[in-house]
Amino acid sequence: MSIGNLDKVSKYCNIQCMNQNKIEQFEDMAKLFRVLGHPARLAMIEELSERSWCVCEIAAHLGLTNPTASKHLSLLKSVGVIEMQKEGTQVNCTLTMPCIFQMMACATQFTSIGVEVTKSKEFVAKPAECAACSNQIENKIKTIIS
Repeated sequence: MSIGNLDKVSKYCNIQCMNQNKIEQFEDMAKLFRVLGHPARLAMIEELSERSWCVCEIAAHLGLTNPTASKHLSLLKSVGVIEMQKEGTQVNCTLTMPCIFQMMACATQFTSIGVEVTKSKEFVAKPAECAACSNQIENKIKTIIS
């Protein structure tokens, strides 16, 4: 299903109690999260943290065809994560949303659920990078052992 079709679905959600600005804000965030929801695009973002890449370089580096890489990168561009500039015959991509790494770090920390078992058989959360993640992990542990 294409991103455009998924966006149409959100118009039918029962969110009529919110004002229009909030609805638009949530729809924009939902579109961003849908675009980020592919491992290849996350790998591309990670590679772009170091430097700009041309489409052909990032495709070769990640083992993708140029058209596939170009489609993924176009989606990232459509939500403002990257910028694409044509230089001669190449299209160079640059990360424009570096704050995305905080979200990726949080997701990594939360999904890996850093849990240790102490000698007394207690579950203890490993330190997370952010306090919110630590609290979430501790709550998840409590749910697991209850």
